[in-house]
Parts: sequence; structure tokens; C-alpha cells
Amino acid sequence: MYAAEQAAKAPRQPNLNERLNGVSERLQAQCERIEQVLDRVNGTPSKQAQGGIVGNAVTALPTLPMATVIEHLESVQSRLTELASTIERIA
Repeated sequence: MYAAEQAAKAPRQPNLNERLNGVSERLQAQCERIEQVLDRVNGTPSKQAQGGIVGNAVTALPTLPMATVIEHLESVQSRLTELASTIERIA
């Protein structure tokens, strides 16, 4: 009984899927930040000016299935590679 009481009092640790969701959301926000900087450098209208959602204004998304999150992470990784290439061309 003592172990059960201690387990009930201990803070819940996020599972792997929740952690992957968090990483996915943070990477998406960083991509949006980089895009905003590139928009300013290139002098193009930003998504925010066009009514888009900005990473800092986005609330936490619901937890997605792990396969979906992994696909999204692969997509974000591809997007980061493209953004890095664009930054290298500018530099």
C-alpha cells in the first residue's frame, strides 16, 4: 500500500509519444521563426501579415498518434534542410 501511495504522489512522466509531440511542436515553431526572418531579409510579406498563425501564438496541439508524429518530424526535418539551404544562398 505504501508503494501505491508514493506512486500516486509522484508527478506523472510524459510517455514517448507525448515527448515526440512536444519535439514536433517546438521544431515547427522554430521553422516558423526562421521563415519570418527570411521574409524580413527578402522583403516579402510574412505569414503573420497575411493572417497566418505564428508559432508563438499557437496553443498546444492534441497528442497525435506516434506514426503521425514521426511522419511530421520527417517533414519538418526536410523543411529545415530547405530553410538551411536558403540561408546558405543568402549568406
